[in-house]
Amino acid sequence: CASLGAIGLTTTLQKRISQPILELATVATAVSERQDYSVRATKHGADEIGQLTEAFNLMLTRIGESSTALIASEERLRLALEGSQTGTWDWNLFTGGITWDDYMYPLFGRQKGEFGGTVDSFIKLVHPEDRARLERETACALERRENIVVDFRIIDSDGTIRHMASRGRGFYNAEGRAVRMSGVSMDVTASKKNEEDLSRAKEMAEAANNAKDNFLAILS
Repeated sequence: CASLGAIGLTTTLQKRISQPILELATVATAVSERQDYSVRATKHGADEIGQLTEAFNLMLTRIGESSTALIASEERLRLALEGSQTGTWDWNLFTGGITWDDYMYPLFGRQKGEFGGTVDSFIKLVHPEDRARLERETACALERRENIVVDFRIIDSDGTIRHMASRGRGFYNAEGRAVRMSGVSMDVTASKKNEEDLSRAKEMAEAANNAKDNFLAILS
């Protein structure tokens, strides 16, 4: 009688507890391996296991909605970066490694294999006359905990000089030590050329105005 009772109790527990938990484990594995948040566990009854299953399915719904929103946000960011010809970068201050997104390589006129992902390999891309200023302004921004806003020139592989603008901010640990810096870079060569053209046009206008004044003075 005890054996039969134990068998009956085991069978009942198998149906009411073990089976739903195994189904939850199967669904969790599917979500983990395939990143598929559309799967759901079958609810068996309204007991504690049923409430756990319902809460688990609700969690999957929330995660799925967040994942969809994140994907849409990343797509909008990608389109914005692509349209504005802007690249993003991340600098690990502990290791010195620099990570570029896919837009940074064409922005700096380099292939992925041509950038070493280190501070030294980045500095080599910068015009020699701008290197010390770039390093100095970066160090000051980190020390003062300010956002960095810096313009500098780079030299393409064919020797062409272009103007770049970078904006970034530092991140600090609990002890107040800077651990990383992230930001964006963009090509501002066209705007720099427009500024130079406007400056030259202004100088020419001022020179013509001075020549007119001198002529009138002499004529007077």
